[in-house]
Amino acid sequence: MTKPEPSITPPPVLDPKPAVQAAIQRYAQAFERRDANALRAVWPSMGDKYTGYKSAFELANSIRMRVSIQSIDVANDGASALARAEVSQDYTPKGAKTKSVTSPAIFHLIKSNGGWLISDVQ
Repeated sequence: MTKPEPSITPPPVLDPKPAVQAAIQRYAQAFERRDANALRAVWPSMGDKYTGYKSAFELANSIRMRVSIQSIDVANDGASALARAEVSQDYTPKGAKTKSVTSPAIFHLIKSNGGWLISDVQ
């Protein structure tokens, strides 16, 4: 009598979408905290934009940002993703009235060291 072959169960495939959403949430939180270094941590390839954001954050009394993600498309290789969203921002400069803007945004993300980072925002 032969023993049945042990069944080999493949490891579960984790849905990357919650981790992609978390990266975009860190982006929004960096704006709300007016923290250019936190923004650069989630978007390390931002380059020269860092200086502009740092200045805007210093001039702000407060920033409120809401990101409503409409879709997330993860590449077949699982190494990159594209998220389409609507971004609403209430920017209150020191000593001035709040300016509210809502616009579409496309977040390009890459997987790096097991986590997701933003590579570009359009």
